[in-house]
Amino acid sequence: MKDKKVLGLNIIKKYYNRLNSRLNFTERTLRIFAGILLPIILINITLHYLTGTLNFLNTHHYDGMLFNSDALLLPALFTDIFEKGGNLSDWILSPAPYFFPDYPMFLLAYFNAPDTYWQILLFALIQMTITFLAIWLLVKQIIQNNCFFFATVLFLFFTWLALQNIQPLVFIFVNSFHYGTFIMTILVISLWLIINTKNINKNKVFYYLLLLIIAFITTLSDSIFLMWCIAPLVATQWILTFINRDFSFKKTFLLIGVIISSLLGLKGYRWIVPNPVSARRNIKLHFDNILYFDNIYEPISKILTQMPILGFLLVLGFCIILYFLIHIFRYKKTNYTLFWVTLFFCLSICTIISIVMLSDILWLPRYLTPLFYLPVIVILLFLQRTYNKQIIPICILFCLIFTLHMSVSSYLSIKKKGIKTEYYPENIACIDSILAKEKLNTGITGFWKTNVIQNFSKLNLNLATHNFNTMYEYHWLTSKKYFKSKYDFVIIRKSHKNNVSIIKKLQQINENSYPHIEDCGDLWVYIYGKDKLKIYE
Repeated sequence: MKDKKVLGLNIIKKYYNRLNSRLNFTERTLRIFAGILLPIILINITLHYLTGTLNFLNTHHYDGMLFNSDALLLPALFTDIFEKGGNLSDWILSPAPYFFPDYPMFLLAYFNAPDTYWQILLFALIQMTITFLAIWLLVKQIIQNNCFFFATVLFLFFTWLALQNIQPLVFIFVNSFHYGTFIMTILVISLWLIINTKNINKNKVFYYLLLLIIAFITTLSDSIFLMWCIAPLVATQWILTFINRDFSFKKTFLLIGVIISSLLGLKGYRWIVPNPVSARRNIKLHFDNILYFDNIYEPISKILTQMPILGFLLVLGFCIILYFLIHIFRYKKTNYTLFWVTLFFCLSICTIISIVMLSDILWLPRYLTPLFYLPVIVILLFLQRTYNKQIIPICILFCLIFTLHMSVSSYLSIKKKGIKTEYYPENIACIDSILAKEKLNTGITGFWKTNVIQNFSKLNLNLATHNFNTMYEYHWLTSKKYFKSKYDFVIIRKSHKNNVSIIKKLQQINENSYPHIEDCGDLWVYIYGKDKLKIYE
């Protein structure tokens, strides 16, 4: 029986090798193939967005993945600054202000799209493009041939997975969810490899200065960059220094420069960011996290059950990482850059898991982004180095399958939902109609509605965020200038459990004044009149 199986496998291998030799894909042919795939991917994402499918991939947010108050921070911020005369110093940002690369990318979208709806789409396409370029640059440091093709394969696979609602991969379409920090992690890895392995002395100073700038500004923008990139980078280089017994001053100096640049970025948050928000956490051993890994296990188990392909690749990627670590003292017999990247990925994953165990922070899937990208990158690059041309037909086949699946999904979405060239929900249209009639523009609402209504309303509204449980001002992702001593109206979700008590409390503060109540879909609008509503006695 075993002989028959071996014979069957040999026959398959024989015909596969014969087919592969006949096809004889040249690098130019693969580059053209990849060049055709890339615009098809972006077109499919555009169609998914315009049909509304993309927004509701992740149903965690009531208003969808793209149109909730968190994701609408940058549109609200730039609209306030460039159209309403606001100032960045008025804004209360999160502990991760996302200055880089999110701000430059969204500014590009902001000045090239007519409104928030199209800006969000353009930002998604820009971020996807930069993701591809970062992956391509990394792949070029590890393999010699068909870099563009294999970068496209990875990019297509990640995009397809994102469309299957795999968190945190869905955040490739969203701003201000740490995804830009992951892109910078890939870029810093690539620059470090260029500086340490390429014979380009003429440009090494430029690349090193660029790396220092990125390390500073990315850490300033999002301190999670230290966990994802800087700590694993330092550990990787130190381990290789001891293994290789290369204690050269030059490499130590380069590494110290990166550490100093990152620490300056971390300290610079207090100096540069207006209205800094404290993000300090208690660091102590949490046995629940160690024993159960609740915050890591949940997203991973979801992937293993809902997306077996990615689960298999993750497990395979971890096995390859272990393979390299077992043969750590014989790494010279392998590709050095692939070994370096594999060790870095392993240490990055270990750093993430360690921080989860030692921190009291609630770890959402978006904080674990490298866990779901890095093993897949390792497995493809390892297979390319090991089997080279043998895996090219398989990659082409999977590319065609994934592209066809995305295209069919786009067609079905268009057929079912049609193309939407604007986003103007009925509840916001209703609010606009009422407020325009009453000539009112200053009100209060809860956090999850503030940026949504202000971004998609056609009126120039001033909405202050309040915590309806306490009625205190809620200073989070908003501008201080929105808070007033008196307001005109209140907007509350019908599903809010404290609706009645909120109104009773406001009646007591405002001497039993009774508002005019309007029904706008899932929202109640309580109209008090111009400057007739006080929040505090």
